[in-house]
Amino acid sequence: MTTTEGEFGRRLVSETETHLDTVQETVARLRRVVTAYRTGEPYVDTVASVRDLESDCDRQNRRICGLITDSGPGDIGLARAQIHFNAESLVELYHRLDDVANAVERAVLDLTAIEPRPDDACLDGLVEMAECAVAAVQALHTATIEFIGVLCAPVESGDITDDVAKIRTTESRCDDLRTDVIAAAFREDATADSAAYRALAIQFDRVVDAAEDVTDRMCLLSRTIPKLTVEPHTTHP
Repeated sequence: MTTTEGEFGRRLVSETETHLDTVQETVARLRRVVTAYRTGEPYVDTVASVRDLESDCDRQNRRICGLITDSGPGDIGLARAQIHFNAESLVELYHRLDDVANAVERAVLDLTAIEPRPDDACLDGLVEMAECAVAAVQALHTATIEFIGVLCAPVESGDITDDVAKIRTTESRCDDLRTDVIAAAFREDATADSAAYRALAIQFDRVVDAAEDVTDRMCLLSRTIPKLTVEPHTTHP
């Protein structure tokens, strides 16, 4: 884990970690809700907590983006000039991160609003998709902190290769699960529940897609960040 110097760097890393913790907790709630729905346990309070957490994510995102856009070169420091030069792209990265929480909220609200008739095969698939989301966001948490740490402390090096690979592998697995859920939903005659499970599978998949989008944004930005390895043989001198 890298260290940072200067108030700006410390604030950006600290607030990013807080934001990531909230996103991670939001994703964990997705698994709790779909598991409760699967087993017939209460989930209303968990749904309410998802909405609260997503609102927290929005506030944290605005605060971080404001920190980036309102800070000039003198605030950021000459050694971290890349943050100033890439401010627009960095803000977009944080917006993509917020999309993960947004996708979770949408998935939870869709599930509890539609309330499709319980189908073991479909619900088992959705639970596994939620578990994929948890795994992907856990790797995203580690990768993003390392990424921002190197950005704020350019004299140090970082490597997020394993986390990037895990997110991409998990996203591919989630795609397969989405297909399996849809196939299970339509294994007999098409019904309103079939259409509902298809829509839910697509929305659950968007959570992991959103996590991968953040990874893609980091890979793109890494071209301007010295000493950060995002994929094999991509360390920039």
